[in-house]
Amino acid sequence: MGKSPVVKVGGGQLTGRLAWTPERTEAARRYTREKTDANLAAYEAAELKAAREAVALQASFGFGYLTDGGAGVTDIFAPYTEGLGGVKGGGNIDKYPGTRNSYFHTPVVEGDIRPTAVALKFLFTSELKGKKKAILPSPAALALASEDTHYSSKERLMLAFAEVLKKDVAELAAAGYEYIQLTECFLNNERFVKASAGLAPSFGGCVREIFDGYSGRSCVYFHAGDASGFLPLLAESGVTDLGFDFNTPASAAKGKVRGEGVILGVQNSTRKLPEEWLEREPEALAARAKEYVRELGLGEETEVFLAPSQDYDGLQTYPQAKRRLASLAKAIEILGGRA
Repeated sequence: MGKSPVVKVGGGQLTGRLAWTPERTEAARRYTREKTDANLAAYEAAELKAAREAVALQASFGFGYLTDGGAGVTDIFAPYTEGLGGVKGGGNIDKYPGTRNSYFHTPVVEGDIRPTAVALKFLFTSELKGKKKAILPSPAALALASEDTHYSSKERLMLAFAEVLKKDVAELAAAGYEYIQLTECFLNNERFVKASAGLAPSFGGCVREIFDGYSGRSCVYFHAGDASGFLPLLAESGVTDLGFDFNTPASAAKGKVRGEGVILGVQNSTRKLPEEWLEREPEALAARAKEYVRELGLGEETEVFLAPSQDYDGLQTYPQAKRRLASLAKAIEILGGRA
């Protein structure tokens, strides 16, 4: 038998939002029922507390790049439905790929999208005491999730959103963000194959433009579908890292991961686990990560991060989300810097 490769394990990262805290959920319900100034203040206080808890939780597990757990948004598209001219939020619908219990407000595009930075104001930047990480939707995800009555094609819409994301990245860089992730789960999902066909050729160029001039670490992270056919599109995009979840076979992704790091979404966060499985999850995750690294053929120069496959807020209660995050941290500890 050959010797297992030694790989630098960089720890863990969140790839999406945490589950809502009970306090935040109750405050949101009160404000939805009665939109008073007092209820709004209580909800905003609950968001801030949730952000602080998310940061503290990640820090306690030794994560190097910290997010606010998505405490300032209801879904990943919220900054773009609430902050952009030409776009408004449509109905709250359950069609986000990956789980049947994760909702988003559909971006409805009715006019020219002005390239204006919007993401930073939805982030609890002041609460991020370590290395700051921001999670944004990819331009393809924004285009494919949208209802569009203005642009002549999904490609033109993707290019328009890319200009917004470029502004976001510049503003986030100025605010000290050292890691920016673009999340993609529409382009590589079988439900959107027909709609996404025209976007793939332009996708890598869009990503390159978005991160042009950014000196921090950058990543395109895929989940909820096999991304192996899309990874080559990013070979010349300039991103430092790539990431994908368990839907991408390691054998199909072999040789397609080049750069400083890779995020492996080996933890299936789209389903709850019974107690007896929770007990065994750390060992299972460590074993799965070892097998992924072996099949990917990664070298010692590639930093590996373990991650949940996507948001924890689809099916996970807040207590179970914390438990699953602890399982992920334990798996990293089991690996002991080796995979």
